[in-house]
Amino acid sequence: MKRVLVITYYWPPSGGSGVQRWLKFVKYFPEFGYEPYVLTVKPEKASYPVLDPSLADEIPAGLKVFKTNTFELFNIYRKLIGKGNYPHSSFDNERKPSLMQKTSRFIRGNLFLPDSRIGWKRYAVDEGIRIISEYKINTIITTGPPHSVHLAGLELKNLTGVNWIADFRDPWTDIFYYDAFYHTRLAKRIDANLERKVVEGCHRLTIVSQALKDLIRKKSDKICPGKIVVLPNGFDEDDFKTPGEPPQNEFVITYTGSLTNDTGKMNVFVESLRNIKNEFPDIPVFCHFIGNINPSVYEIFARFGIADCVRTTPYVPHNESVSYLKKSTALILFLRRADYNKGILSGKIFDYLGAQKPIICIGPEDGNASQILQECQAGRAIDYENKEGIMSYLRDLFLKWKINRNLDLQGQEYKNYSRRNLTEKLVTVIEKIS
Repeated sequence: MKRVLVITYYWPPSGGSGVQRWLKFVKYFPEFGYEPYVLTVKPEKASYPVLDPSLADEIPAGLKVFKTNTFELFNIYRKLIGKGNYPHSSFDNERKPSLMQKTSRFIRGNLFLPDSRIGWKRYAVDEGIRIISEYKINTIITTGPPHSVHLAGLELKNLTGVNWIADFRDPWTDIFYYDAFYHTRLAKRIDANLERKVVEGCHRLTIVSQALKDLIRKKSDKICPGKIVVLPNGFDEDDFKTPGEPPQNEFVITYTGSLTNDTGKMNVFVESLRNIKNEFPDIPVFCHFIGNINPSVYEIFARFGIADCVRTTPYVPHNESVSYLKKSTALILFLRRADYNKGILSGKIFDYLGAQKPIICIGPEDGNASQILQECQAGRAIDYENKEGIMSYLRDLFLKWKINRNLDLQGQEYKNYSRRNLTEKLVTVIEKIS
């Protein structure tokens, strides 16, 4: 078998879609003739905002995983703000930053570029050199965020001559919360230069959406368009083998993951839901939020007088999250209301596809998520302020539910986004540079 080394900061027991993305690629690599190796950080030394120990059960037997020390700047951050939890990358768990939090963000944004995990780079490079030499590795893949991992990939490529694929799960300097770090002009220039070196220096760039591809192409006129390959997230068919179990006596709309009502992106949806609830008083309807939910979410439901429609469950392991999806009537997705949000393809949309429930997507009607929903006939993307559009789709779902409690989708197009099929596409990318 050919060998490939995946370098990732996030690995079980860390949770989140970034972990699942590469855990699944690693799972299916051997089916296509590749033996994967993984280089990551020791979990007891790492800074993980979300934990999901259950994902460790999905690590393939016999997989060689190499773990190193790191210098964690988040330990300094925690001491500064006096809190025990690591902040989420998007600060969803920081409702209104205090002066100390703003100060710590400034320090992170200007002294530790490109991100606060830069302390792992030296350890990753040293261990990467050893692994590449000992196991005769020809191809390495770095995945970010944290994008500092790509700097390790750049150095390993220059030192060893290996083929290098940089995987961007999110934008770098264009991420929606970038300005929350209060970068100076000098820091922004340095960061943009690091980003440019990575996108120019890698042999291939895999990214999760077409819009992100268009964004990256503007970074340098030295980037050939064929160098950038759209490789979206997906779902694992093995996680969805059992049929759905939609409730029979109530209409349950489920959301999984972190959520805040930033920029009021939920306001019109909640108002529309209240109106439809009044149109169909005989249908018990509930919104079930599973994960790290900001208080602003509860407040908007209370403002429109339907706080009794809210159910909450704290963050659960991925397998439990899938179970909740199967036990839903429909699923709701709120995309970030920010610049470049047409390219946002949250990992949850693919688990939503795997669950085969109708998806209500509140976001750009001409974005990449909307295109996928249309392709898979899996729901509708409706603009944040399109009250009539939201009410129309909700009304349609309620009327169908009165006839048949099971609204599960029957099409097969969603299988284009299975993890196995996407791994085959990734292998094709590797083969072209090997």
